[in-house]
Amino acid sequence: MAHSSLVNRVIAVSTLGIFVEAYDYFVMGVIAVGVWPKVFLNSSNLSLMISLFAYLVAYLSKPLGGIVMGHFADVKGRKTSMFWSVFMSAVSVGLISAVPASLGAFSLLIISILRFIQGFGSDGNHGSSLTLNYELVIKGKKTRHKMWLLQLGPVLGLVISVVVVSVFQGIEENPRVSKLRLETGHTSWGRSPRL
Repeated sequence: MAHSSLVNRVIAVSTLGIFVEAYDYFVMGVIAVGVWPKVFLNSSNLSLMISLFAYLVAYLSKPLGGIVMGHFADVKGRKTSMFWSVFMSAVSVGLISAVPASLGAFSLLIISILRFIQGFGSDGNHGSSLTLNYELVIKGKKTRHKMWLLQLGPVLGLVISVVVVSVFQGIEENPRVSKLRLETGHTSWGRSPRL
């Protein structure tokens, strides 16, 4: 059995990783509905559907990422798999935040490709994280540790993403901020909660 401080660190880091993933997915959902159609297209129903497709792509790639990265974890080790999974997700999130609005619909194509990579990596991290925790926990405490990991990370991600989006939405609706935004040419707060 693993030493309890090692188990606690692994659980804390795994929970943090799942929290960040959940936060990003919830914030991205709000941005896909409220920001992308206005920034990248002309705010029609078609632009909303294209934006939602760009959001959906990550969910379509998650099973594939779990299968491929799960096999990679079995062959190369959990830590290596988790590193590359987090690396893929982090780089794709950073690049999504940097996609220029001037490309229009092509921007959403780029975002869709990056979301595919993000979903692929995030599910690889999730599966490796859960497996590593399960392998390390002390016999008799497996359920408690697994519930901690599964329940706390996504709940915190949802709660904090709602708070952050609400704060930025309140800032956006402030008349002084709207005037400044118009003067500087910024179209929306959409990148801010993600960065």
